[in-house]
Amino acid sequence: MGQHYLTLGLLSESSLKAYATEMARILSRQEPAPLLIGLEGELGSGKTTWVRAMLEGAGFVGQVPSPTYALVEPYHLDKLTIAHLDLYRLARCEDLEDLGIRDWLSQGRTWLLIEWPDRVPTLKMRCDVLIRLEFMELSSRFVSLTGQTHRGRVIVKALLDPKKNSSINL
Repeated sequence: MGQHYLTLGLLSESSLKAYATEMARILSRQEPAPLLIGLEGELGSGKTTWVRAMLEGAGFVGQVPSPTYALVEPYHLDKLTIAHLDLYRLARCEDLEDLGIRDWLSQGRTWLLIEWPDRVPTLKMRCDVLIRLEFMELSSRFVSLTGQTHRGRVIVKALLDPKKNSSINL
């Protein structure tokens, strides 16, 4: 299948947003299927900024609060539901069931964008793509994307070749 990871040096918050927005636009044009994306990084590294940009790229217009206290914020778009989960304050892995994770995963056209997936190791292992954001200097970020499933590897491969990424077949 080839390379299943991608590393980026994004020099500004605007370049981080632009990349995440474009990734969502590409994924929005694909066949319906649940998609799990895990976002890792220190507090303030840009996980919620990435999610906001993906929501924008998928066509959502409106405020996108951090789900730190609610744990989950759902967004219903025309033909897509995006659930933004922040597991930082998750007390126990069993509490994930109360968030309706099985219901989200049973829907055909749903993306789960999960901050702090390492709080539930079995969920982290199921993520199609893991995105790790790290500080470099000032507003620069080092971003790595790893495809963990077949679908995730196809996504990362398509992102590696921007000339073909408008026609990825997931």
